[in-house]
Amino acid sequence: MTELDSFLQSLRDNPHDEELRLIFADWLDDRDDPRVEWMRDSEIARRVGANFDAPINWAPQEIEQFQNQTEVLAVLQRMGDPISPHLLSAICLEQFSNCHGIFATAIIRIGTSELGSLDELVELLDHPNEVVQELAIRGIGAFGTEARSVVPTLLQFIRENNARLGFNLSTAFENIGYEVLGDLNALIALLDDDSLGICELTIEALGKLGSEASLAVPRLLQLWDEIEWDSGDDPREGIIWTLGKIGHAAASAAPRLVTAILEDHHVSEAAACSLPRLGPQAANAIYEQRSEFDDEDTRRVAIETLMNLKSLGRSLVARILADPTDDRELRILAAQIVINYNATDKEIRSALREMKQSPDQDLRTAARQALRHIREID
Repeated sequence: MTELDSFLQSLRDNPHDEELRLIFADWLDDRDDPRVEWMRDSEIARRVGANFDAPINWAPQEIEQFQNQTEVLAVLQRMGDPISPHLLSAICLEQFSNCHGIFATAIIRIGTSELGSLDELVELLDHPNEVVQELAIRGIGAFGTEARSVVPTLLQFIRENNARLGFNLSTAFENIGYEVLGDLNALIALLDDDSLGICELTIEALGKLGSEASLAVPRLLQLWDEIEWDSGDDPREGIIWTLGKIGHAAASAAPRLVTAILEDHHVSEAAACSLPRLGPQAANAIYEQRSEFDDEDTRRVAIETLMNLKSLGRSLVARILADPTDDRELRILAAQIVINYNATDKEIRSALREMKQSPDQDLRTAARQALRHIREID
């Protein structure tokens, strides 16, 4: 009997001997055995025992007891990289379906760099279980630039499965490098792909190019009109973020982004963040369409976006404040936002003084409060 076998037999005979367990852990440590941490952790050691049992031999029973799920997940996470392939194998088996969620979460928290070889992970893309597919994509992405050879397979997977650009695919291509999809002309051509997922991936790749993707703006706007949008999972959000990253060269998109704020709360945040990056044309588009902002939320987005557009935007805010024919609620809200932004611009001060002469008491009060704030911070 080897020394290891002798230790293991002693542990089987004395499963509750803590001193023996720690002596065995030191023995493993002297031999650089990665399982040493399992033996030093009493909760792991209690579960794996002297046979170093894989999680599928003890986790399912514990997971069935709902109160133990959090504890099981914590134990699996502490067991680390060595168990990731075992967990993935278990997810591939239908008999452990009650464990799939916990096992997948454990793999994600441990990290996907030890799930298997690149070839093994590519094979898992054909697995009928979507959880397995998503983990395979994560694992492929963990190979970084080494996974460039399998990019055609990933693109084919997206097309055949009508896959959308979720977090895992996005992260995988972030690690692999979006440049693997080709130069600007190749990316513009990919926007014609029949797969919505490929289009989304390409849109994100164009965003990585920033202002260098300016030639793609007309096609992006055309795509905006062509796709049938699902407001619950709207690809326009990706287009909006990319237009913002392209910047001033995408200024022609400003009216569309203003309309997006007005019409669809699913993309309004992206539009509000991207508009200031489009430059002066964005400010003019907001000002020209201001009468269409008919509720407080969209009005607030409009004024705050103008304030973020610096000199021109703030000049237009001043014009709104001073114009007695402009919407009353919009003017009051603008005065409040001026306070939030600590705006001391000369034009804004002058506009507030004019507003203070209004016969409307609420307008006068809003103007006085803003002017008082400006005096306090000067």
